Parts: sequence; C-alpha cells; structure tokens
Amino acid sequence: MFETLLKLSLSTILSFSLVSYPKKIGLFHGTQSSHYLLMDLNNDEILEKKKGSEKIYPASLTKMMVVYVALNHIQDNQKTAVISPKLLNKLSSQGAATSKYPVNTPITYEDLLYGIALPSGADCSVTLAHALFHNSNGFVKEMNSTAKKLGMNHSHFDNVTGLHSPNHYTTLKDLSIFLKVALKNANFQKYFSAMTYKSKVGITLYHTLYRNIQKTGLRLPGYQGSKTGYTAQAGHCLALWFQQGGHRYLYLASGGPGGIYISSHLSDAHLIVTRLARAKKETLGPFIFLGNAPQDPFFLYCQIKNRVDHLFQKGH
Repeated sequence: MFETLLKLSLSTILSFSLVSYPKKIGLFHGTQSSHYLLMDLNNDEILEKKKGSEKIYPASLTKMMVVYVALNHIQDNQKTAVISPKLLNKLSSQGAATSKYPVNTPITYEDLLYGIALPSGADCSVTLAHALFHNSNGFVKEMNSTAKKLGMNHSHFDNVTGLHSPNHYTTLKDLSIFLKVALKNANFQKYFSAMTYKSKVGITLYHTLYRNIQKTGLRLPGYQGSKTGYTAQAGHCLALWFQQGGHRYLYLASGGPGGIYISSHLSDAHLIVTRLARAKKETLGPFIFLGNAPQDPFFLYCQIKNRVDHLFQKGH
C-alpha cells in the first residue's frame, strides 16, 4: 500500500516536471547550433530534435559516406595511390582541409582512410575515389546509389570533399538513418573512433575534434567517435556517438555559428553530453534532490526519475 502511494505521489511530481519543463529546455538550453538531433541508438528513438528534417549542407560530414562507400569496395587496404601536386594545389586554393601527406608518394588505402576520418583530408577523399572508380563522378554516383538504398530520401551528393554546392545536401534525419547502419560496421567505427594515427609514411594524424579539445579543454563524457565539418554555408557541423549508462547515443548538429577557428559545435556537444552524464550519474539518496536541487530543470527531472526507478528496482 505504501509503495503504491509513494509511486503515485512521485509519478505526479514527475508528470508535473515533464509538463512544466520539456526535456530540451534543460538539455539543449544555451546551445548555438541551428539544427540538432539526439538519438538513443539502443531504442532507435529520437529523444530531441530541432529542424531534423530540414535541408542542410553537410560540409565534411560528407566524408563519413565517402569512407563507408570506399570500405564496401576496397579489397586490399594495403594497396597504394598517389596524391598529385595538381590536386593538392587545387584543393588548397578552394580552402579545403588536407591531410599533409606528401605528394607523389605511394599512400596505402588504409592511410588514406585515416586521412579522411581524422584531419578530414579532401586530398585523401579525391585520391581514394579516383583509385577505386577512376574518377570522382563514378564514386559520387555510388554515394547517391548507396544513400537511396539506405532510405536517405532527402539527400544528394555532388562531390567527395564536402565543399559547398547547392546540389550537395542532406538532413540530420537522413544522416541518422545512415549512421545507424554505418556504425554496425566495425571498420567504419575503427576509423572514426581514432583520435590519432601514425601513418606508414611517418606522418602522425590528429582528429580535428582532438585539436579543438586540446585548445578549449572541453570534454565529452562517454565519447566513442565523431566527425566534424565546416563551410561558411553549412556552419559548424558535428556527428558524435557516445555511450552512457549502457546506452549508445548519436548526436548530430549543423549550423553552428562562428568562423572556421570557432568551436561552437564542440561547446554545444560538451553541454549536452555533460548534462546527460550528470543526470545519469545521480545515485540513490532518498529525497536529497529536495535540498540540493540543480539549476537545470532537466537535471531535476532525471534525478527524480532515476531515484524512483532505483528505489523499486532494489526492493526498498
């Protein structure tokens, strides 16, 4: 009888919290990205989103599809290809990120894949596309075919670099559809989970996000892997997968403000991931929340819910 009354009473509190304070007020409060989507991969459930089905420019998030398509066509990752000086000069003049690999030097496909995933090397994307399909157009055609097969019905790729084109677009919802599949591929995870990599040509690569973390000191609890992107038209973009409390999450964002050296995408992710971690780390201590209520209403909701669940799971 007491247990029933207590559950009903706390259920009322929880209901009030949900009605008065939608989750996104706490979890996404103060974030800057114009578009975002948070998904629980365990349950295949979108927890929060803003403009998730609206067309965006993916910038270098494009390179996740490049790696995925390449992995489906590479038979031997120790085969080599050469980055041409002409290609490098062209990409540099367009403001594209490059890997810093030497030109006219045999680079293994494996090194090229890491060059795409970590420093977002457009030189590696184009070189690998040419090696596998003889030209970028054939590779892009395969990217669009793959997107269609996966059900990415609101996406179209125009290049392998992520450089801006009006005909190169997607949605965060489509990217979530893609990543739900891609993250089941152990090789795909391997490339996008690495933070550093020592290549066979002696160049050490660093993840773009790693550089930002070193610069800002921000942390992402439960980090598993990511890809960043930026163009003036796309803003700062981020695809992040992380794990907390036995659940795997996917966070996607685009339209982060600021110039190329600003880390608005990282600061947004830090807020969201840290808030979620804090909420989940709250442990049993009956009614402590009444005397130690956090400022963020989302924390309050999570703390109450976690403690109620824990009470009755333990049989108290």
